Amino acid sequence: MPQSIYSKKHIQTRRYGIIDLGTNNCRLLIAEVAIDTSNNTIVKPKRTPTKTLHKTFLRRSHVVQLGHKMNDNNTINPMAIKRAINSIQTFQKIMRLHHVDEVHLICTQVCRQAENVVKFTQIVKQETGLNLNIITTKQEGLYAVLACENLLSDAYDQCVVFDIGGGSSEVVVLEKNNMAHQSHDITFNNAFQQKAFFALPIGILTLADKFYCHVNPEKSYHAMLRYVSDLYDTIACESDMLKKNTLSTHYTVQAIGVSGSITRLGAIHKDLKHYNRRAIDGMIISHAQFQKSLKKLKSFTFSKDNRYPYISRSEPKLIFAGCALLQIFMEKISPHSICIADRGLRDGYLINLLRKKQ
Repeated sequence: MPQSIYSKKHIQTRRYGIIDLGTNNCRLLIAEVAIDTSNNTIVKPKRTPTKTLHKTFLRRSHVVQLGHKMNDNNTINPMAIKRAINSIQTFQKIMRLHHVDEVHLICTQVCRQAENVVKFTQIVKQETGLNLNIITTKQEGLYAVLACENLLSDAYDQCVVFDIGGGSSEVVVLEKNNMAHQSHDITFNNAFQQKAFFALPIGILTLADKFYCHVNPEKSYHAMLRYVSDLYDTIACESDMLKKNTLSTHYTVQAIGVSGSITRLGAIHKDLKHYNRRAIDGMIISHAQFQKSLKKLKSFTFSKDNRYPYISRSEPKLIFAGCALLQIFMEKISPHSICIADRGLRDGYLINLLRKKQ
């Protein structure tokens, strides 16, 4: 058994493994939690963000593209299923190596949408022994906010957290407690409550599959922009978000972006030669810096310049789709700056799980 990050004799540790099987990626988080055996309570680690009850031990990510070509017939194809199973089994080996005690497998839009989801769930159970927990869009948005909780700043009246995934994108609007018009069950960071939520049934993989053409990528990009903009306006209005003027011009608004696209954009802004999560997570860039870095990210998609190895040129369509989604979200929210979060569903799911146990 590897040495724990906790050392007191009356403390027992428990390791959790959270697998997020998304439309484009399969991600693993291993975290360790300390339990005080004298009173059976979770002990908060030192030097961790407010309210955090766990210590991150390991992160991994695989590209599986489970939702590839689902626009055609709304079914997960056999090759995608095979890639997903292989990824989960690889993560299971890693978790056994690190003596993980409790494993949770969660899935999002790809399983919410797939017509063969029952068969897929059965295959996952048969091949891995794990039960697949398909979460709702509201849960997905909630977990994104929980993951970013310590990034919320009470210097702002409102906060918008947007999470761009492979198959869907969630938008959560938060408002300070003393400004909220109604009570909610969950308060974030002792200061904010949820005011509005809506989800777009589109993400980087499904948007790319729908529009991208390698012959004329710029034309594809503008088609993506129009589509996402119209979809955003339609769904936001249906959710009453815009009708009720949720994002008031009289309020100061903080924006927090959660996605692989925006973390890469942040790395380019810092001119990092190798991706460094610690340098990116929580960084803030101005709207002007965002626009400049967005243009740079797009240009490097087809460049022979290899100074940014963390930008995959094998899948330029995904970069273009990510850029299109980022551009529209920033245009609609119109913040002066944006906080970049390299965290998300896995983190928020674990935080919620541990608070229920507390």
